[in-house]
Amino acid sequence: MWFSRLRVWWTQGRFPEEIRISEVAPVDLEEVLGELAADILAMGKPAPANPVAAESAAPAPVPTASAAPAAGALEVGFVVALCNDLSRVKRNATMLSQAGTETKEIRGIRRAVERLDDALRGRGVEYFEKTGTRFDPRDIEFDPKGQPVVVPGLAQSRIGPCECPVVKLDGKIIQRAQGLVEVPAGGGGR
Repeated sequence: MWFSRLRVWWTQGRFPEEIRISEVAPVDLEEVLGELAADILAMGKPAPANPVAAESAAPAPVPTASAAPAAGALEVGFVVALCNDLSRVKRNATMLSQAGTETKEIRGIRRAVERLDDALRGRGVEYFEKTGTRFDPRDIEFDPKGQPVVVPGLAQSRIGPCECPVVKLDGKIIQRAQGLVEVPAGGGGR
């Protein structure tokens, strides 16, 4: 439900105002991200076949570390797309707060993204940016795109702006970060 509301809102928001459908209700991103976090937390919890029997049944044993839900239950495509979008939301919220526009809404979005991060971590999913880290051509988590960009005053090569983050599922890389490599003006510096 949350996805279809968000998609309609986003699609209509991209059209010029003259042709935009005005009946589309605005979407509260904090609310949508909260619903998404709840959906992710609910994944892996099977619905009882008979709700009446489930209520009268004995309490379930406390799960051990080995009995945790398998992260494989999450679709790889869904995980990659979700992590890419969450990474963009984080980056944009950080840019807005650095620009001096820290608002209640931005703080709410950050809290919702943190809850999603916790839910994903609990399912064996982690994602992180490589922007600003030292560039190593042997790094298996990064895929350089295009020609290196010369940056005056840079002491050593580093990873510049990235299109997407590294995404891991159960410790295995399912998406490598992709972005530019920035090199010093002198041509050296590894």
